[in-house]
Parts: sequence; C-alpha cells; structure tokens
Amino acid sequence: MGYMIVPLVTKSSWLDGRAYANELRCCIRRKFKAIRKQNFNTQILRPIAGGLKALTRLKGLHLSNNSFTDGLPEVVSRLNLLESLNLYGCKLTGLPATLKALTRLKRLRLSNNPFSDGLPEIVSQLSLLESLNLSRCKFTRLPATLKALTRLKVLDLSNNFFPDGLPEVVSQLNLLESLNLSNCRLKRLPAT
Repeated sequence: MGYMIVPLVTKSSWLDGRAYANELRCCIRRKFKAIRKQNFNTQILRPIAGGLKALTRLKGLHLSNNSFTDGLPEVVSRLNLLESLNLYGCKLTGLPATLKALTRLKRLRLSNNPFSDGLPEIVSQLSLLESLNLSRCKFTRLPATLKALTRLKVLDLSNNFFPDGLPEVVSQLNLLESLNLSNCRLKRLPAT
C-alpha cells in the first residue's frame, strides 16, 4: 500500500513530493520525462537511480541526506543539463572524475560531507560554478586549483577550521561577492 503526493506545476516543470520507491520509479520512466527539478532527499535514490537517466532535461537535483558511502551514483554524471546539484550530508568521502561531464553546473552544495582527502580536485574543473557551498566539511585547507573557478560569486566555507588562516586561493577569486567564514576559528586574514 503506497501513496504519492505530487504537486506538479507544468509551467515551471517542478516535481516535488514523497513516494514509495516503486511508484516514483514508475512515474519517472513513464510520465515525467520533462521534469527540470527534482528533490530526492532522505535515502530514496538508490532504488530509483536507473530511472533518473530518463530525466534528460533535469536542471536541478537535490540529493541531500542520502548515504552514498559507496560513492555518488554514476547516473548523476550523465545528467549533462544540470545547473544545480545539492549533495548536502550524503556521507561522501570523494567525488568521481566523471562529474566533470556536468559542464553547465552553476551551483554545487557539498556541505556536511566527510571528504577524506580534502576538497576533491574535480570541483576545480567545473568552470561555470557561480556558487559553491563547502560548509561543515572539516576542511583545514583548500587546493590552489580552486582559483580555476573564475566565475565563482558565492563561497560558503563556514564551520570549517583553517588553523593557518584563510587559504590564499580565496583572495584569487576575483568575482567573489559573498564569502561566509562563520565559525572557522580564523586567527588572521590574508593581507591581499
């Protein structure tokens, strides 16, 4: 016995709601190929990952609070029209190199993930990024390659710990308009 609440506004191509995995998989494959934004939080993605590839026009995908301990599902890298990807709290320790196929990505939320070797280098290859949320990732440093994100306007580094001060690469992000450093326990800021 299942239920499905699906408020669908056809003009904006939004689908949001709750459903049992089998029902949602059915809807994705048969009815909603034109969906542009989808919210799959709280661990329902695994059973329906195969159905995601049918969403060829998807521009926004929220996968917050899933448990991707085996890594991000490959199907996400195939959604090449994505402009916004939310991976908040997904227990990610790294990101696949295939993520660079998301060449239109403008907004990426990676907050609250325990990246084991710091920020994955692949993030620096997402050249159209305008907004990057790295809060609560327990970072102590950032890679110098981050300066390749020449279009970055919003950077959230809150709730990380930078014992040597703000990473120098931040001062090289010339278009930055918003920088969140709340609760980073900074002792100094760079002179430039």
